[in-house]
Amino acid sequence: MYYGDSVGVGAELDRILAARFVRDAGIAVDIVPKPQSAAENCSSYQRIFEARSPEFDVLMLDVIWPGAFAPHLVDLGQRLGGEASEHYQALVENNTVAGKLVGMPWFGDFGMLYCRADLLEKYGFGSPPATWEQLEGQARRVAEGERGRNPSFSRIRVPGCRVRGTDLQQLSKVACLQRRWPPRGEWSGDDGQPARTGHPDQDARLGRHRRPTRRYIVP
Repeated sequence: MYYGDSVGVGAELDRILAARFVRDAGIAVDIVPKPQSAAENCSSYQRIFEARSPEFDVLMLDVIWPGAFAPHLVDLGQRLGGEASEHYQALVENNTVAGKLVGMPWFGDFGMLYCRADLLEKYGFGSPPATWEQLEGQARRVAEGERGRNPSFSRIRVPGCRVRGTDLQQLSKVACLQRRWPPRGEWSGDDGQPARTGHPDQDARLGRHRRPTRRYIVP
């Protein structure tokens, strides 16, 4: 049984590739649609693992989840180590936790940042932002300059909604770096103290994530 996509291109690919697997391996595959929401999907996985459910053989994991679910997954290294070497090394390393290959790349994608080239030129920016700090700085300058002339001008919209899934993303990234779950460290609390995980980049990301919604960037 395979826990896969429920809608869109992903669902269609699941059906096509499952049919190919059946032809090649002679093993029947039942596809069970997973929730569309990443948070709901993560919660359903947690329930499945905590219940030690025998129903599912293969699950599709988000790239930031191997560290969280590694204790529940088998080591694929002995059987699929050779095939893993044919994939992008960064993806294989991401799916390796404490020396155990817990997942194989299914597909890869990436996000894209769309910018108003006319506004970048207008406010003296030679290129789009390459870091979060540059994104905030450019957004601040553009927003302050445009709001006085254009009342309908809004803010830059980026992924960052304060939901459980976003929190888990940040913690899972730390877990992947530390190669352990739960990740070790001191987390930000009501006292306003910064996170200390042993990885400065992740400390900065966690600090940025817990800041209130900005005037110039809306999640």
